Amino acid sequence: MIYIVCALKNEAVPLIKKYDLKKAQEEKNFSIYKNENIQLVISGIGKLKSAAATAYLLKNSDKNDFAFNIGVCAGGQKISKIGELFVAARILDNASNKLYFCNTNFNHNLKSSMLTTYDLPQFSPKNGLCDMEASGFFVSALNFLHNKNIFVLKAVSDHFSEEEFKKDEVCNLIEQNINGISDFIAHNIQLSSNL
Repeated sequence: MIYIVCALKNEAVPLIKKYDLKKAQEEKNFSIYKNENIQLVISGIGKLKSAAATAYLLKNSDKNDFAFNIGVCAGGQKISKIGELFVAARILDNASNKLYFCNTNFNHNLKSSMLTTYDLPQFSPKNGLCDMEASGFFVSALNFLHNKNIFVLKAVSDHFSEEEFKKDEVCNLIEQNINGISDFIAHNIQLSSNL
């Protein structure tokens, strides 16, 4: 089974369309969309919400299943272009200063970078990538799955801009990268099953 965690509905919409996911019967805690191979949850913004949604989604998972946190992030102007898709190689939780090492033996040509998770939006320029969910997702997923089956994919939405994003812009960034995302998922599931 493939599990996907998105913070925002607009991050999820292109994935829902791509994989023809249907809304599950009303879930009390989270919006869940699924087909026979994929389940997607919309967590809300922040690492605590992401951790809770991940645990909720993975509660009946198998250790060999796969989990993906897919969404947008801010990126340093020197290392990223708006719309560029990255896979996290390491995740730093800014509040706890804990560093988590992700699977870097992935089968794809995406750029990889360290991703720092903050509790609040960041507007002062940083060198790397920043989000508000990845560390919560990753730590929670580690309770259920092998590290090698947990991935974080982020499209750069801004260079630490204070302007509020329009919902369509977020949706468009994921839509622009939908083929790269689906290729990454397919290649890495195949790679893992061949190990």
